Amino acid sequence: MAVFSEESRLLIEHWNTVEEIFEAEKRLRMEINSILLSVKPEIAGQEWWQTGWKFVEHGESQVYISNRNWQVDDDYVVWIGIENFNPEAVFGMEAPSSLYVWVSGKRNDLAQMLTDKIQQIDAELLGELDNRQSGYVVRQAVKKYLLGETEHYGDAVKEQIMNFFVHYAKVVWKLDSEIRRYLKKK
Repeated sequence: MAVFSEESRLLIEHWNTVEEIFEAEKRLRMEINSILLSVKPEIAGQEWWQTGWKFVEHGESQVYISNRNWQVDDDYVVWIGIENFNPEAVFGMEAPSSLYVWVSGKRNDLAQMLTDKIQQIDAELLGELDNRQSGYVVRQAVKKYLLGETEHYGDAVKEQIMNFFVHYAKVVWKLDSEIRRYLKKK
């Protein structure tokens, strides 16, 4: 009686290689995460950063920026970030990672107000406005890895992240007084 399938026997017979693959996958996750973290010093060097902006790591596959003016208790209300930046989304069959402007705490009325205002003031919209009741204001798919891009992928995606963060930090900052007015009422 055969206890192990043909695929399992193949793994068993090459278990050293399997363990090396697991270790390599852990390293890859750390390297993918390092792309996200490499944005921090560059974004913190922007002239507008000194007006109260914060860089937040939210798990291993998400970072965002927000402003202290938009903080309620320990929660930042408006996030400009990237989520699901992991090997499955970058190299695999999962949907691509997403750049976003998002409003936390089921404040869908604030999200809709920001969507409307951004549509009025943003001549160079990056991504797509999101009019669903999801808290998302803007979303843009992150470039997926294509075969042969190993040397340049990290730089290309970092540039995409930087462009999105800088663009929407400036756009949303124009709405700072309206966001603060909204938060005072709540």
